[in-house]
Amino acid sequence: MKAFEGWFTTFLAVANRLEGRLDQAGTLAETALRIATEASSIVAVGWAQLSLGRTAEARHDLPAATAWLDAALTTFTRSHSRYECGRTHMVLGRVWWARGEVETARRHLAAAHELFRESSVPNYCARVRRLAADCGILLEGESPS
Repeated sequence: MKAFEGWFTTFLAVANRLEGRLDQAGTLAETALRIATEASSIVAVGWAQLSLGRTAEARHDLPAATAWLDAALTTFTRSHSRYECGRTHMVLGRVWWARGEVETARRHLAAAHELFRESSVPNYCARVRRLAADCGILLEGESPS
């Protein structure tokens, strides 16, 4: 049951972040990470790390966001969670673009797009293309408008 507690605590952290309650979101995500780690639930650990990264991004703490998102990507890679890796690459692309590192952002967005394409998730492929376009980044096979 602890693994589920970690997951649902992460969901609550996400809801708080979306409502702008960033301090509460951070506290809940830290709690979720502790619970998921104790339960040895690797995917729940990744979700908590992703939540911490997105909360740091919302706070405009881009170095912390990068660190948490890199940790989440490592965790999801270890657990072979390709969809979650794609989602994390997408957020990393946005964070690196905000940090002024366009080539790093492009690499993450390209990786996200490829993972979603291989996994047949067209709605997320479209989301990555829109994000890349918003950042002025061309993905492989695209031409300037």
